[in-house]
Amino acid sequence: MPTSLLSPLRTLARSSLWTTLVAATFMMSTPASWAADPVVAVVGDVEISRVALEDAAAGQLLDLRQKMHEVYAVTLENMIAERLLNAEATRRGLSLTELERVEVTEKVTAITEADLNAWYAAHAHEVGGQPLDAIRFKLTGFLQEERQVERRLAFLKELKAATPVEHRLEPFRLEVASADRPRRGPENAPVEIIEFSDFECPYCARGAATIDQVVERYGDKVSVVFRHYPLPFHPNAPLAAQAASCAGEQGKFYAYHDLLFANVKALGPDDLVRYAERLNLKKTAFQACLDAGRHEKTVEQDLAAGTALGVSGTPAFFINGRPLLGAQPLEAFVKAIDEELASR
Repeated sequence: MPTSLLSPLRTLARSSLWTTLVAATFMMSTPASWAADPVVAVVGDVEISRVALEDAAAGQLLDLRQKMHEVYAVTLENMIAERLLNAEATRRGLSLTELERVEVTEKVTAITEADLNAWYAAHAHEVGGQPLDAIRFKLTGFLQEERQVERRLAFLKELKAATPVEHRLEPFRLEVASADRPRRGPENAPVEIIEFSDFECPYCARGAATIDQVVERYGDKVSVVFRHYPLPFHPNAPLAAQAASCAGEQGKFYAYHDLLFANVKALGPDDLVRYAERLNLKKTAFQACLDAGRHEKTVEQDLAAGTALGVSGTPAFFINGRPLLGAQPLEAFVKAIDEELASR
């Protein structure tokens, strides 16, 4: 069949993703010998088990597993689109080439001089300031193709609206523990967001501000759980994480959390005590908790859990288990949360 109608979808499945899929399939397939022998190596008299190997490699394989799922998702969209287009072409008694002409080519307007001038006024910096006349031919083709892509996608949307399409491929998810960790919102909320974060990370501070917007927007529909992930190059982050947990003993974890993120460049030991005083915490109890390292193990457990999941930077969010890595804009959270709410 002509690839033009499917081109908006096929461009999502680049060769790099196919390469990743092949690599992931090779790396994740279980060698036949494992079924017979659960031990994969012996060092002296110490055995290394298959389970231990899988656990150690799990974090490194996260990106490959996620890209595998992306390949499946894009391929599924291609298959759905192909069936919709074939059915519509048959219904009208047209070939796919004729359907492309009727629904795309003839419905896309030509690029005008006004279109070129408007694009150039907004994007001249993207072409190094070259004069419009120097790029006119290529720009016209680019804008025309852009309109064709938009029309193809709009046509597919029309077909999906007219034909029931039920997606059953689940989003990529991981199991992330949240018990006994600081929580905002009801535990039985339909959407649980688990974040791994670092109090000395400015991107985490930005992520925390976005989470505030999420909570304001969705209210009791979301529950947010905090887990520590102090990065090795942030010297103040581990103690700041412990201090937040000490504040949590007095019911002020998130109030203290907010102060830390408002002061990411001032997280020395004296600063941590000063923030406790600002919140009217019991200073003696707070200091005793911090001096005893009462939450050092908690921070280490969170760090290990994040690493096992494939977290390598902060912030890292898991929305009902769906990874969303980095300081993402509000729109990225809204998209994932709305999809989760719609599926329930």
